[in-house]
Parts: sequence; structure tokens; C-alpha cells
Amino acid sequence: MSGTLFLVSGVNDTGLISAGWSRGLRSAGLRYGIETFAWQQRRWWSYLTYADLWRVGYHRRKATELAERIRAARADGPVHVLAHSAGTAIAAYALAQLGPTESVRSAVFVASGLSSRFDLRPSLDRCEAGILSVECATDVFTLGLGTSLLGTCDRRWRPAAGLVGFRVPADRPAYAKLHTLRWSFRHCRTGWIGGHLFSAVPGFARTVLADWVRRAEAATGEPSASHT
Repeated sequence: MSGTLFLVSGVNDTGLISAGWSRGLRSAGLRYGIETFAWQQRRWWSYLTYADLWRVGYHRRKATELAERIRAARADGPVHVLAHSAGTAIAAYALAQLGPTESVRSAVFVASGLSSRFDLRPSLDRCEAGILSVECATDVFTLGLGTSLLGTCDRRWRPAAGLVGFRVPADRPAYAKLHTLRWSFRHCRTGWIGGHLFSAVPGFARTVLADWVRRAEAATGEPSASHT
């Protein structure tokens, strides 16, 4: 085992994302340790009110916990943070809390529930190989209608970045480490057929996530932590 993959899922999650991603990443031959960071409140009222979505102060407190876990994990090798939906807010806030010498190797934001104008620069600064934003134009119900009515994680009432992408500011060099993957029909053969939750299928993690981790390791000049 060499390094750690942190899995950070979204609101009201019942383990669907983390279970599917764990199976897919292991079947890809990656020999990282896998840690699921459970930040959700898991209370009946949080399920009914979507409190996991709108409690920004709570997000930042949990992000502090994730940042501490990341710091500890760095002693065992490179760290990658793989987040889904509202979990991308926890991941972004945690990355921004890391110090200049505490960078992770990379991050992946899948179906991000953050707004398109969210400032990624502090997070990008702490990812050596950058952040991969995985977006899907068919995720209209959750990241289009849903975030327009209920708000994004950073409290903007508009379609989220996982649907429309992150807006690159005029200072483009600051976003040089932001990479984008858009869903297309060719991904259906992996079981990822678009929408908000179908990225939970192991085939998505085995291809998209595992491929990114390998690319991130190669980009930083480190050997890939996979079986040979």
C-alpha cells in the first residue's frame, strides 16, 4: 500500500458512492489505502430539510476534520481526494486549509454541487497535479433544477458547476491546473450513463477515477501506485 485515496460523498448519502468507488478503484489495481470521510449529519431532520446542503458553517467544521486527516495521511505517501456532489464543498474547503508544504497529489470533483463561480484558486494551489472536474449535461434535475430551487453548497441559487462547469476567471493562469471531463455516450460502456448518481458504478471508478490518479502520479514524476 502506498498513499491514501479519500472518498467524500454528497448529501443524504447511504454509502452508494463510496461503496461503488471503492470496488472500482480496487479492481483497477490501485494499491492505495482507501478512506471514506463521512461528514453527513445522518439525522432524520437533515434528510427532510437537506441541511447537509445548506449548513455552510457545518461544512467548514467538517472540512477542518478532513484537513487534519489529510495531514496525517501524508506521512504514508501521496494523497488524492475524490469527492462527489456536496462532498466537493467539503473537499474544497479542506484543501484550502492546508499549508504551503501540505499539498495533496490531486483531487477529483464529480458532479460538483458548488456554484460555477466558486473560487477554486486556494484549492488548486494545494493540488500538485490539479483538480479534475467531472461534469454531465444530463444532470439537470439535481444540479440544474435542484440547485436553482434549493441553492448550491456555497449558497447560490443557480445551476451548479457539475452541470455547467466552473467559470474560469480573467486570471486564467491561476486555473491552469483545472482539468475537465464531460460525460458523453462513449462512457455508457463503463456503466456510467449520466445523471447524478450513476457515477457510483464501479466501472466509473475503475476507468475515470483510476486513470486520473495514474495521470496525476505521472505528471508529478512519481511512480504509479498500482499492481504491475
